[in-house]
Amino acid sequence: MGNRYGHAGVQQYSGLDAAASAVGRQTQTGNPDDSGSAQSLFVLFADIRQFSRLTEQVSLQVLHSFLSNYFQLFTTSVEKHGGQVNKFLGDGALALFQAPLAGEKTLAPVRAALHLHAQFMRLHTCWLTQGMTQARVQTAPGEPAVQVVQVDLGVGISYGEVFLGPIIAGANGSVDVTVIGQAVNVAQRLATDCNPGGVYCTGAARQLLGSTVQVQSLGCFQPKGMASTQSLFQLLALE
Repeated sequence: MGNRYGHAGVQQYSGLDAAASAVGRQTQTGNPDDSGSAQSLFVLFADIRQFSRLTEQVSLQVLHSFLSNYFQLFTTSVEKHGGQVNKFLGDGALALFQAPLAGEKTLAPVRAALHLHAQFMRLHTCWLTQGMTQARVQTAPGEPAVQVVQVDLGVGISYGEVFLGPIIAGANGSVDVTVIGQAVNVAQRLATDCNPGGVYCTGAARQLLGSTVQVQSLGCFQPKGMASTQSLFQLLALE
């Protein structure tokens, strides 16, 4: 996945200040060095299900409004709970959260994910009432009908060591902050591949999320394209 999900959007996140400052210096000089570091972080990835189908059936103006509302909601949910938005890509979005101190637990990533999913479904209801996720389809000659595109949101949370640092992005030598590591790939697969839409996390993330999170164990999950398996949980609510 590499720089596919990189973005210089970490300026306000204290745990990532060093990398962000390095990028600022390197952007001015155009000479990125080996700055960056391996850090243990929570990775949150969100993906709109059925978005590709939606792009085939509604106007570009509707899609623009759809994504604008969704990205604003994602940003609000993440930043409200202490995370940092890292990247938007198509209908996917990536955010990072600090690991808790040794011996402690955290609820920040799960609060953000559950808030995001709940607000997305409310927003979807609003879109339905406005006809934003409805399309005219031909059911029979001369008989147009309305078909509702059943979009949903998948959210994946993983935890692990990632590399966060600058990378040259483009022929002009501009420098972005990128986040690279298995945890990024796993979070993306949880968001896109687990059915139905909902909030999912790995076993490593679950151990650090605190005991007040209601979860359902779903056994093991082998992310597409990976040899290793992951313990899988669906996050249901906070007690």
